[in-house]
Amino acid sequence: MATPTSPPAIMERRPSPLSQYGVAAPKSNESETIELIPTSTQQPHDKVPTRGRAISLALSDITLQDRIRSRADSIAYSDATRDSSANWDNYCHVSLATDSTRNASSASVQIHGGNGRYSKQSLLSTTRLIVDDEPEKRAINHVNKLWTPWSLRLPTLIAFSVLFLIFFIILEVLAALSRREHGLGTVSSIPPVWSYVPVVIFCIQAALWAQLEIRTKQLTPWNAMAKGPSPASQSILLDYLSPMNIMSFFRSLKKGHYAVALTIFGSILLKIMIISSAALIGPRSSSITQQNIPIGLETAFDAKAIDVKSVTAQDALVGAAIRAGLMLQPGINGSWAFQTLKSLNDSTGVQMVSAPVEAFFADLTCEQSTSIKVSNVPCVDPASTVCEQRWTFGVASADCDTGPATAFVNSEPTSNVTSTQRFGLVARAFCGDTKTDNTARLVITTGTLESPPGLNTTKQFENAIALVCKPNYTIQRSILQSGAKGASINPPTSPGNGTTLESISPVQVADAVWSAVTLTGLSTTTARTNQTTAVVSTRKNAFNESDSFISLISLIRPDLDLNSPEGLERGFREMYSITAAQIAKNHLLKPTDATVVASIIRVEKHLRVRNVPLRLMEVALILLIVTRLLLVKTRPAPSTPRDLSTLGGLATVMGQSHGYTHTLQGLGAATMRTIKQTVGAHRFQTCVSVDGEEKAFKLEVLGVDSSYLAPRMMNIPAKPQAWWTPIPDAIRMAVLAATFGLLVAVELLLQKSKKHNGLADMNLTSAVGYAWLFIPALLAVLLWQFYTAVDFSTRLLSPYLEMQKSPTPAGRSLHTNYLPKVTVVALRHAIVNKHFAVALTALSVLLAPVLIVVSSGLFQPKMSAQRISTSLPMLTAFDMKNVSSVSGSQLPIAASLVTSGNVSWPRWTRDDLVFPELKLPGNLGATPNTTLDIRVPAMFSLLNCTQIADNDIKAISQGNSTKPFSNLAIPVNKGCGSPCPNDSGSDCVFAPSFNASSGSMYGRMFNTKTSPPSNGWNDDCPQTSIVCGKASADGGSLENLVAINCYPAIMQVNVNIIFSTGSWSIMNATADKNATRVLHGDKAMIDLSAILVESAFRPAPAGTDFDIPFQALVTGRDGIAMNQLSGENNVQAVKDGLSKLYARVMSQHLNLNARSDSAGPSIPGTITTNMLRLHQSEPSTRILEVILGLMFLLVVVSSIISDTRKVLPNNPCSIAVMSSLIAESEFVKYEVVHKGSEWYDDAELVKRGIFEGCLFSLGVWEKKIPNVFGIDVGKADKAE
Repeated sequence: MATPTSPPAIMERRPSPLSQYGVAAPKSNESETIELIPTSTQQPHDKVPTRGRAISLALSDITLQDRIRSRADSIAYSDATRDSSANWDNYCHVSLATDSTRNASSASVQIHGGNGRYSKQSLLSTTRLIVDDEPEKRAINHVNKLWTPWSLRLPTLIAFSVLFLIFFIILEVLAALSRREHGLGTVSSIPPVWSYVPVVIFCIQAALWAQLEIRTKQLTPWNAMAKGPSPASQSILLDYLSPMNIMSFFRSLKKGHYAVALTIFGSILLKIMIISSAALIGPRSSSITQQNIPIGLETAFDAKAIDVKSVTAQDALVGAAIRAGLMLQPGINGSWAFQTLKSLNDSTGVQMVSAPVEAFFADLTCEQSTSIKVSNVPCVDPASTVCEQRWTFGVASADCDTGPATAFVNSEPTSNVTSTQRFGLVARAFCGDTKTDNTARLVITTGTLESPPGLNTTKQFENAIALVCKPNYTIQRSILQSGAKGASINPPTSPGNGTTLESISPVQVADAVWSAVTLTGLSTTTARTNQTTAVVSTRKNAFNESDSFISLISLIRPDLDLNSPEGLERGFREMYSITAAQIAKNHLLKPTDATVVASIIRVEKHLRVRNVPLRLMEVALILLIVTRLLLVKTRPAPSTPRDLSTLGGLATVMGQSHGYTHTLQGLGAATMRTIKQTVGAHRFQTCVSVDGEEKAFKLEVLGVDSSYLAPRMMNIPAKPQAWWTPIPDAIRMAVLAATFGLLVAVELLLQKSKKHNGLADMNLTSAVGYAWLFIPALLAVLLWQFYTAVDFSTRLLSPYLEMQKSPTPAGRSLHTNYLPKVTVVALRHAIVNKHFAVALTALSVLLAPVLIVVSSGLFQPKMSAQRISTSLPMLTAFDMKNVSSVSGSQLPIAASLVTSGNVSWPRWTRDDLVFPELKLPGNLGATPNTTLDIRVPAMFSLLNCTQIADNDIKAISQGNSTKPFSNLAIPVNKGCGSPCPNDSGSDCVFAPSFNASSGSMYGRMFNTKTSPPSNGWNDDCPQTSIVCGKASADGGSLENLVAINCYPAIMQVNVNIIFSTGSWSIMNATADKNATRVLHGDKAMIDLSAILVESAFRPAPAGTDFDIPFQALVTGRDGIAMNQLSGENNVQAVKDGLSKLYARVMSQHLNLNARSDSAGPSIPGTITTNMLRLHQSEPSTRILEVILGLMFLLVVVSSIISDTRKVLPNNPCSIAVMSSLIAESEFVKYEVVHKGSEWYDDAELVKRGIFEGCLFSLGVWEKKIPNVFGIDVGKADKAE
């Protein structure tokens, strides 16, 4: 059994004759005495005086050196001889009796003999000495001599209050700056780390506040004793350190220890601030308006006159397509043509550019005629074999008379049946005989010429309508707005208030419009030779004779009633305005270097202060300021002479407080219940006594309860029977499990974020919008608290654990207490002291704030695609039997412009594909950011073509020697054509004659069947044939002839298509390889020559003889080179080119003419909308996982190397438990900690050599009978 070693610091002292009674030797200057009278009849120890023998001693030399109260009481002293060889098996029982009638300065002490078998400890303090309460000696009255930790000093508290006030002001300044247009700055210009600065700052504040909280909790019991006698429950038994903060908070309020409650409240506020600061600053998309930004103009209106010769049919056709809604054209908005802007040097985030530009608008001011004069001129062309009459019209309105021959209509003689000829004309005229710009007019006339039977030279003019229109135009300043949907202007409300170009008159504009429309060649007179009549005449009440103006109006506005003046005027003005706008765009706007001042709206991500976290933090700061100021009044310091949280510091006070030390002796292995019973009935206080320059700080015991007179140590074991566990294994495992679970959770969330393109839809004002800001930081703070609890227990027990393992120097044991130290300092000291378990847990706690910082950037709102499964109804299906003549009237323009490459694909078509019309469900809006991914049945057309061998093509002689033939006979299957010349066994189809010049190209694509045969259509016959080649040098034959017969088919195929639902434009379309034929033969064939408008294409090279399909093949979209039109090697190129041309025209035909109004079945699809989604940052996730893994590993290793389960029997956070562990120690009982050492800090104790050379250990010591558990000098036996 280990016995304590006398500390080297103990000096030799001469034993007092009364030392065996635990009474100090009398001082020479003391006169007060008491008597010691042995009263026991039994034989006591031989050192105990016999009955009647009196021993005198100075009253002031009693152990506590305080006056005894003037009431009867008793005290027992143990044999305390300094002789280590003394026999501890016997005892003496000394009773001190006082007479209440006598002065308290005299008393008698009686020594009672025992039976010789009680242990020394069984007699220790069976009664308590009562001392008088002297208020002047209370420690609270000597605060100028006492110690205050830096965290509780008045300057520190005031400084932190001021600092919190500064933080409040900074937050308000940041909020004010954040409300500016640019916020705190753009995300790109400010490093992301700045958003983490608030978290770092307040994590540091929380670490510093933790020191204040620990010191307040530690000093509160000492402060209670410094103020006066305090019950044990509010002094030496009081523990605010180890319980959960919420329990300590309410307990402190109940006990009136408001400083503890304030520090806990402040700690909670700081945690709220940390969580809020993680969400304080963040990126937010906002629209920023930049004013007075110079931007270049691409074009400007040129004052030079319009060159009418440069005007093309494209100007009118594209204008007609725009008006028909078949296309959009940059620089055109409605009927306005406007200047366009150059691209910005920095277009990042630009949402809208607004700039003043000039806009052009042309119109007609029309008035209805008041009279129409008709006259006729017979036989206009005398050389003609047919007498063609010309009917002329003279139109007059209220303000203008255009004369007798404004316009004319030609008509042919009719038979004896009634003939009706509906006509429409636009003519240029002048009012009166003066031909000036002011008198120039456009006159539109419609009506019907009827020829009665038998009157070949007489026509009746009926239903006549005439409008006399004056052209005008204006150029006005308008605001152009250019954004994601394109550029547009806000048309002025008063178009007539603008200006005109000096050199360009309205008449010049009208002449240009006239020229462009006329060049389209869409007049019915011209159409008689180019087969467009069939399409134009599909209109109800179609015109038999009309010029291109009327034809275009009929094509683009089939809904208008042109038999009414209102309908006619509206169609005429619309056609005129849009054509004039297209001419102005193409011919009046020229490149320029001019600039204008614009306003730009950018969508930028700026760092801004979020309002909810801001207000939470401001409220918390105000409360923290108030808390700090209240702590100035309620702080529990100064209360002690030095830091008494270490064992060495407590030992210096216990060395001066002998009565208190005796009170706690023998309780090292006692249960907490026994300790509470021992000290529970007494009060404790701290006193400061001053004797000259000497001062002493003591802890005194006041009060006695007779129920404690019975020996109390009989049932106390020599070693602990139960152990206190700071953190149960279950809780420690729960912390580790929570860490591992969090690590797994963040990885799973990351994978979900990747898979679903975000975790949830974001709305910053919704619950989800705020949850993502706070939850990560909240979880990180909670985890921080868990790891702080593990670190707390490791720090707390570290010195005890070291002493349990082996004897340890004072620097690593008695002077060690990591709890009040800032974590960084504790980590450094732990490494120096080789307390690696503390170093590991301290490092894990240091990582926790980093965890908070990283978690604040874990979730980020981003615009991302969100996929929503839905079902979309088909508004229309395809039915080849349902051909709409109204929509069909727009086919020539749509097909011609599409194949010429002048327009984008019309809605519901893409290249050769045509799709059913769809409708979004009512709960899903169509926006520019929304796309639809759907698989639909689409229609497309193709030509299956077969090449004809050159030697099978028959030449048909025609004409004279200069042209030996002009037609080609192409063989087809029997029954599919007419008999071939000179070959009665075969059928042929005949290619139109060619007029190619010598060495030039010839090309025809013609339908083989112009009318049904007598036995009906044979769908297995070719429907179209293609012939092309190069004319010989003499121009009379073809070289490298290519002849192809083609079989059309309409196919259905499933297509994966992506629509932009804002405009239903097609972003991508991918067709399956497998298709099903739904229609073939003549029903799948159209006449391209009758549909395509020749003027929509560039003219074919001079000298060539191409029909319109070949002209489109060469000059249109994806045209092929001339040298690919002849020769065996180019057959496939010709096949593919014309098949693609046919398919593209057919797709427009199906789009306009083959839709039924009956709805088709619903089709499943996926809506992808760009929404603000909550995304998990992968870099933050990886950093978070590394930190969580390190924290997990650090605690696991710390738990392995530091087993805190069997170290102490009781929680050492109370003064009583700490004292019980050293109350029996030699370094407390002897004068190692001599008077005055309680005023020295640890550094001074080391300097003065106190505890020098001693090794301290924790365990069981041999202290006579019984053995004791505690800390002493030497090597203790293990208690296990």
